[in-house]
Amino acid sequence: MANQNPQPAMLNARFDLAATTYAVGTTFTKTILTQQAYNQLIYVYAVQVEMLDDNGGSLGTVSDREWDIQITSGPNSVPTNNFSARYIYDRGDKTLALSSPVVVTHRQPLQVHIERKDGTAVSERMTVIVNLVSELVQMA
Repeated sequence: MANQNPQPAMLNARFDLAATTYAVGTTFTKTILTQQAYNQLIYVYAVQVEMLDDNGGSLGTVSDREWDIQITSGPNSVPTNNFSARYIYDRGDKTLALSSPVVVTHRQPLQVHIERKDGTAVSERMTVIVNLVSELVQMA
């Protein structure tokens, strides 16, 4: 891709989960390394969710989809409310556009958290992939 400003980017966090019972509130966290320089910002515009079974197919069990997603930039939850992974996953494009971008500056860790919202057992091994549709911007 040609060098351009802003540079489009797709940041992702992948959670591989076992088929077991997770207590309500069980949270998994992934830190995304942005590799940005001191004079660059990352703007996150949308969240995409993909949930796959052990064979790479879509999940059939609705209770397996009961997760909340939270994004943190530095010490802040942005936005302050969690997203329902099930709501995003059940949409046609599996994408939730944010009303204003999440801004990640240099040396602020970008983290994605998923939290279990249903006390029933996950019926099969699954993978939750959270993609952040973003761009890398060079500050003047």
